[in-house]
Amino acid sequence: MSSSDRSNTDLPGQQQARSNALDRVSDGVVSLNGELRYTYVNTRATEFLDTDAEALLGEHVWDVFPNPEETKAQDAIEQAIETGQTTSFERYNEALETWWKVRVYPDDTGVTVFFNDITKERERLYDLERADTLFQNAQDGLFVINVEDGGETFRVNQVNPAYETFSGTPAGELQGKTIREITNETDSDAIREKYKECVNGRTSIEYEEYLSAFDSGSWWETRLAPVVIDDEVTQIVGSTRNITERKDREQRLQKFEQMVEHTGHAVFFTDVDGQIEYVNPAFEELTGYAPADVLSETPDLLGSGKHDNAFFADLWETVLDGDAWSGEIVNQRKDGTEFVANHTIAPVTDDSGDVTHFVAIYDDITDRKERERRLQTHELVVQAMTEVAFLIDGDKRIQFANDAALDFADVPLETIKGIPIESVTEEMAAPDEEPHRFVDAIDALLEDEQPDVGEWVREPDRSETLSLEFDLFLESVGEVCAEQRFVPVELYDGERGVAVISRDVTARREKEEEIQTHLEQAQEVGHVGSWYLDIDTSDLEWSDECYRIFGLEPGTPMTYERFLELVHPEDRETVDDAWSEALEEGGYDSEHRIMVDGKTRWVQETAEVEFDEDGEPESGIGVVRNITEQVQQTREIRAQKERYESLFNSVSGAVVVTDLDGTVTACNPGFADLFGYESGDIEGEHLSTITDESTDVERLLETTDSSREALLLNYRKQSEQVFPGETRSLPLRTHSGDIDGHVVHIIDVSEEQANREQLQVLSRVFRHNVKNDMNVIQGHAEVIEQQGSNAVLSDAEKILEKSEKFVEMAENQHRITELLIKNAETVDVDLAPTIREAVSDVQTQYPNATLQTDLDPNCQASTTREIAEAIRELVENAIIHSDQANPRVDLHLRGTETMTELTVRDDGPGIPEQEWNVLTADGEINPLNHGTGLGLWFVNQVVRRSNGTILFDTSDSGGSTVIVRLPTG
Repeated sequence: MSSSDRSNTDLPGQQQARSNALDRVSDGVVSLNGELRYTYVNTRATEFLDTDAEALLGEHVWDVFPNPEETKAQDAIEQAIETGQTTSFERYNEALETWWKVRVYPDDTGVTVFFNDITKERERLYDLERADTLFQNAQDGLFVINVEDGGETFRVNQVNPAYETFSGTPAGELQGKTIREITNETDSDAIREKYKECVNGRTSIEYEEYLSAFDSGSWWETRLAPVVIDDEVTQIVGSTRNITERKDREQRLQKFEQMVEHTGHAVFFTDVDGQIEYVNPAFEELTGYAPADVLSETPDLLGSGKHDNAFFADLWETVLDGDAWSGEIVNQRKDGTEFVANHTIAPVTDDSGDVTHFVAIYDDITDRKERERRLQTHELVVQAMTEVAFLIDGDKRIQFANDAALDFADVPLETIKGIPIESVTEEMAAPDEEPHRFVDAIDALLEDEQPDVGEWVREPDRSETLSLEFDLFLESVGEVCAEQRFVPVELYDGERGVAVISRDVTARREKEEEIQTHLEQAQEVGHVGSWYLDIDTSDLEWSDECYRIFGLEPGTPMTYERFLELVHPEDRETVDDAWSEALEEGGYDSEHRIMVDGKTRWVQETAEVEFDEDGEPESGIGVVRNITEQVQQTREIRAQKERYESLFNSVSGAVVVTDLDGTVTACNPGFADLFGYESGDIEGEHLSTITDESTDVERLLETTDSSREALLLNYRKQSEQVFPGETRSLPLRTHSGDIDGHVVHIIDVSEEQANREQLQVLSRVFRHNVKNDMNVIQGHAEVIEQQGSNAVLSDAEKILEKSEKFVEMAENQHRITELLIKNAETVDVDLAPTIREAVSDVQTQYPNATLQTDLDPNCQASTTREIAEAIRELVENAIIHSDQANPRVDLHLRGTETMTELTVRDDGPGIPEQEWNVLTADGEINPLNHGTGLGLWFVNQVVRRSNGTILFDTSDSGGSTVIVRLPTG
């Protein structure tokens, strides 16, 4: 009888030994004969089936478990019998609260069914998916770097979407490349030094760096943390965020602080109770009071008694209402002398409109009181609505469209007014869109009926609007998704109409790719082999599965020695010792490595040794299972967990994980740094513990399926300090897609808000006083011009000319400040109509100038909303500074798929080198080298905040060329 025959005809003793061995396996095992009756059930299977073996043996499987129609078990067994192939499925046992992987193996006698507990693998996968939610949706750019060649080579392993946005490069183009390959030499050397510091120190580091390759040169705040596996740094995980604007604001704030310190106007700040917190040197010179004399005092210290209570009551009423107060006050110096000062007192308000401080600026006007005018308070220009908006009348015709809509359509209002909305909809609808949906929504609102399309959305003011997503096709950008908000309105003539507000929501609509599975199932446990060893004869018999696991042809002669040769050299001694011990103890259960075609596999072996009457071992029987994938997956899970824990701990700002009710379940170290709580103190508390009373926690925890705009909310530290935090809340999902909680990312922006407020106050003060002084100067100059002799007439004209330019410079400075304190937000702008409108306005103002345009009508750029003002500034600047009687300015507009280029060329004298150097940052701003061309500096800032570039050139024959390049929208 061959070894193959003997393996199919087991002796009763062998069968009992095999049964005992299978009872030691952690899997549940049952056998069914051809009639689907139970012939064998091991102990673990009885636990899973919730019965005992005796009750099952000989019973038909569907008699024991009736109603099998369309169940996973029935399908798997029938499929295995019909196809002769192994089948498998997963099942959750509620009684045991465990997940099982079930495999069905057919043979000539029936089927054998294995049950494997995969609960831990499921739990580990869930932990990884939670970590991946944080990684994919963090506001900071997150990255994983492989450390190779002993810390000499650093290769990109993975980046999150935020990093792709920051770098402007898709993840696919970064992954697998070294740092040298994705950066220039200067940046690469600096980055590698930091990476080496992290690897060699085996500790987290935090630093700021300037990178010339990103965003045309920008500042970044970066955190790195090493991932140590088996006492070796195998990877670096990190986070980074762009801090260029913060750096710029700090520099600008320093400049304005210097301006206040060196201005000739007396300046002091008070709190809301009027207590003085700051005075500048000019204050001390004018009043005689040193800072130590007045700090914590009120302005009453300067009182002369010349004004009654009603006067100051009016002053306080004005500033407490949030308005600036201007007027003359008779003050008294420290030495008792009186002086008349022209005061400007302005309140400083926070984002909610509450007054937090007051700033006062005044000059001694005693000697020129009779000739000075009262200052006039100017209101800020109300910003126009940025979304596309239009009105539809009862006949479903367009009656009005705002500037954004006209720019989008590239037509004047006269062209589209009165056009039926049906024709516009049919023309702009995407190929797969149904135009009637848009019209149906308008019909329903005009008839005051419930629409069959869209859904009602509650706005912040508690009103409801009808929201409908509608696909459009635009030749310039292709297919986009626009959210249409429909609001029934009453038109001027009392007719019922519909207001439509449209915004591009393409990015929101696109679904993120499903979270990529980082772990595979431990293995397909279908590869389970068995063996039998006759110890007396040394005959070793393997099943076909066993041969396949070890990479051998079935039927190859085997011995124990040959088996040991297949064991990994480092595990042979351990395996041999385990077998020797089994010959005495009766069995073993071990995991070890084997070598198959030069590659390593992991197997789990369970064996049972039978003894004769004399107690001598006579045979051994066992099962072997390929667990290579399970081992690899376990290692990868451990590595992934360590990586994501490092990422979680290195994210800047505070990260809080809550359950569905808002109870805190976890927080990162950044939370403890920001709020002052230890993790153990805050876990188990509700999120409202760390928020201010005014914060709407329910709104913060509103569930959304995609990233949304950050919320600015007030938080309270453990010290009771309240601060503003930029906040994003994202749903935390289980492996099955159910929402299990929330991930809340909080960044302290109190410093940024304070900087913006100070910058705005200083700008307002500077413009206010410049205009005041220039009014006086111009008044004198006009008197001289009207009453003076011819000898001083030209001087008076020069004074008027220079003063007008100085006032213009102050206005430009204020305009620039208003631009800088805003967040840099870009929109898609059709440049051709924007340029034409700007050129038309300038041509009207300067009829002697020749303005020529050559514009590509299909150029759309991604830029800030101030681009129209910047273009007008470029054209005006070329005309104003021209030395020609009839200046000429040519404008050319061209675009590509990625870049839009506007060229403005004139025939004037060219831009002075000193102005050029300041604008292009080649020169240093100092008393001998400064730029007065604030208009061009404004243009430079608009282009820069639009992620564009600006180039200047002056030809030898005269004339200047300005090239503006903007990203294509």
